[in-house]
Amino acid sequence: MWALAPLGSPLNLTIDLTTISPSKPLNGDNRVCELLRPGVILNLRADLRSTQRPASGQMKRVFYVQFFREETRLIGDTMKRRPKSRRFTAHSSVRHSVATEAARLLYRREFKEYFQAKREAARRQGTTVLPTNQEIHRQLLVIAEATEGQARQARLQTMREAALSVMESLQDFRPRLIGSVWTGHIRAGSDIDIHLYCDDLKRVELQMEACHLPFQVYHVRSKRDHEVRDFVHIKHQHRSGFEVEMTLYPESEYSQHPKCSITGGPMARASIAQLRQVLATSVKQDSAVEERCPDEELQATLATPSRWSEITSLLPELAACRGVLQNHYHHLDVFDHTWEVCRKLWALRSDGYSIIKQHRVDLQNHLACPGPGGWQRENLLIMSALCHDIGKPTTASLHRSGRRRFLGHESVGAGLVRQIVSRLDMQPMAGLALERMVSLHMEPVLIPSRQSPASVLHRLFKAAGDLMPELLLLSWADVNSARGPAQTPYRFEEQLTFVEEMMEEYFDHGFLRSPAVPVSSTDLEQEFGVTDAKLRAKLLEQLTEDYLDGEFQGREDGLSWASDLLETATELW
Repeated sequence: MWALAPLGSPLNLTIDLTTISPSKPLNGDNRVCELLRPGVILNLRADLRSTQRPASGQMKRVFYVQFFREETRLIGDTMKRRPKSRRFTAHSSVRHSVATEAARLLYRREFKEYFQAKREAARRQGTTVLPTNQEIHRQLLVIAEATEGQARQARLQTMREAALSVMESLQDFRPRLIGSVWTGHIRAGSDIDIHLYCDDLKRVELQMEACHLPFQVYHVRSKRDHEVRDFVHIKHQHRSGFEVEMTLYPESEYSQHPKCSITGGPMARASIAQLRQVLATSVKQDSAVEERCPDEELQATLATPSRWSEITSLLPELAACRGVLQNHYHHLDVFDHTWEVCRKLWALRSDGYSIIKQHRVDLQNHLACPGPGGWQRENLLIMSALCHDIGKPTTASLHRSGRRRFLGHESVGAGLVRQIVSRLDMQPMAGLALERMVSLHMEPVLIPSRQSPASVLHRLFKAAGDLMPELLLLSWADVNSARGPAQTPYRFEEQLTFVEEMMEEYFDHGFLRSPAVPVSSTDLEQEFGVTDAKLRAKLLEQLTEDYLDGEFQGREDGLSWASDLLETATELW
């Protein structure tokens, strides 16, 4: 069969896979299996064209398969090939691109209304696709969080305190705090929105004058719920510098729950008592953070390479790695490999992370911010490098081919990290971050070679959180410290490409990190009556992964996909 097709031409086959383990379902999109023949690599690329939902424990799927051939040459026992220029990032959907552009327009205050922003964003993208307000809102929050950092939380606290002072002055009118100040989703330029309930505007004006609150009254006509209404707005410039905008409603509407224009569900609003409780809780948390000690002596040792020798006595788990041989991808034992990784990271730090071309400044700013538990992020990165392979001595085994392997060493290493954190009395949040780094450190090393689907990369972003840049740097140093006879030269270039593209995804709020899924939790509750919060969260996560893998695009397709999922046992998701 192979001889009938000329080199480079595809062979089309249809494969009916009728017995697949539910615990290991196949994703048709971008799943590649490499079959080795003498002098030839056969890439089997399976594209899912039709799926039959399983009625019982087995999954029945039909794939259309194409075989491609690629010239290679054998040198000794190692196959060499030219490095391929390929991107690891998924192509973002049109909806995501429009939602992200609209969010940028709103954040830069070029537009105030969502509808105007998304129409302009669609025009710039050359499409008529319009995402929902909620999709744009999610991207707006991602941009605000990444741009403003910790200053955003401090400003939120100040804005809530300002809102409380105004609400206490006007408590006779049963004020309710709404909008971003209550939900916590503020951004640069956000104001404080309050609803007041009174039938007499004059009473409100007299009360504000008595409380020495300068104000300006104006009337707005707008359409809500297919009805044109006149609204009374009262603006007040608070002494803290924030603008307070109050909307006056009749007393008869106090018991009604207004609809949110972003989510489509009930509007979140807070009374004076609820706001006081939230402020009291945040003050306690801030006090607890200030009392924590960020392990100053240990961090000073990690930040001074000349003192790294002292760490061996603190970490007997690391000393146990001495003399533990590795497979043919490595040229050093586990102990020396660990120190080589640390040296690579220190050289990278000394060079100002010059290998990262596009987002070098963003990376430097990220690493300059305080990390978990008040730790300096670069110190936590060195500590992660020291611990990343401590699980190898207890997991070492031999494959029947004679190759050494360390199955599950990252999980065992994470368990040993918990013991280290307890023994060194490390700050708890920093200890959890260290454990997360060790447990995830193999993922960005293996993913580039596996050609994983977009959903796998999204899960990595979600699991790593704000440690993603550090995890990527650790993976680069790990790969570049493994230069055994089986390691191919293009592997180093491949890892750097992966790291740079994932940095771009992280700092540019890309499709993999924060996809604008067209189906929301509110949709699942309203359209299908899914009231169980856990089931709704699980269903939304599955929809997110399917959306990333290209199973659906728009809201209607997403709701249809959700309906199919609800008819399937949740164990098969």
